[in-house]
Amino acid sequence: MLIAVVLMLLFQTCTGPREIRDISPLNTGNCQQQTSVSYINYELPAELNRGKIPAAVKEHFSLNSLHVAHAIGIMPFLEELITAKYNLSENQNLEMRLHLLETTQKINNKIQLASLEISAVASEMDCEEERAEQIANYLKQREDRQSSRLTVAAIGVGAIGAIVTGVLLINGQTGKIPEIIGLTTGFTEATLGYLILRNGRVVQFQHKRNPLKEIWEGRETSTIFPPSLWYYLNRTIAETGSSHRQQLINNWIQFAGLSPSDSPDIEEIDPVFFGEGGLYTADQLFHRANMLDQTEAQVSLMKQDLSQLSRELYELSLQ
Repeated sequence: MLIAVVLMLLFQTCTGPREIRDISPLNTGNCQQQTSVSYINYELPAELNRGKIPAAVKEHFSLNSLHVAHAIGIMPFLEELITAKYNLSENQNLEMRLHLLETTQKINNKIQLASLEISAVASEMDCEEERAEQIANYLKQREDRQSSRLTVAAIGVGAIGAIVTGVLLINGQTGKIPEIIGLTTGFTEATLGYLILRNGRVVQFQHKRNPLKEIWEGRETSTIFPPSLWYYLNRTIAETGSSHRQQLINNWIQFAGLSPSDSPDIEEIDPVFFGEGGLYTADQLFHRANMLDQTEAQVSLMKQDLSQLSRELYELSLQ
């Protein structure tokens, strides 16, 4: 009788993945503080033509610095800055000094704006990552608690069955009753084991603004990544022969369990990652958090090049 009651309750509550509906406070976030960016393809920087870079600029700046300077639109200012410094060394007058200061200020303003844009995008990635991880941990805790209960129930059923069978045998009970009890106990334990394996939880997780989708699709323009950052993510890196965006996709395929496809329809790859949201398991949420973390890392790498550019500008100012 006890076994029948336990099975009835378990089948009512644990038959496959269950959707968690009491998680709405955790599923609302304020990560999208900035508005969508809007630009057209000709506003993006064209591929850097190294053959057209003036020799004086090449002499003072590294290739990485030139790429990031091209991305944020200060390449003409670099040549203007070098010319202004040369003119000032030849003719020390107020007009030349003011022109040098004005050019330097334009460059610094562009660098500061680019740095703030990078920080804004990176903070959104970090916030979305934390949101996904928080809900994934909540689901995992619910699953672990239920698995513990099922495990205890399986141990209890096995123990009760063994005790009852033993008592019957000691009292000289023969026939099919001990066999039936043993068979029922074994079936119940197997059922509980199956329910442990099927103990999944899913939750509705929405993300109408989806940076992963834009990285995967790789369209000409982006509504999340500003032009300078989108150029930086998509430009081909000479050392690797691929872009930061392609490296991200390769990492997702290798580590997040995505499958490559020749189809342009990303819904065939995984609709939950690259759509506007849907039912997520804990593992899928952890995968999404990892993908956002990798995106944040690639975005933040642009700051290294900005830092290098700033150092080289400082060294130029000392000459």
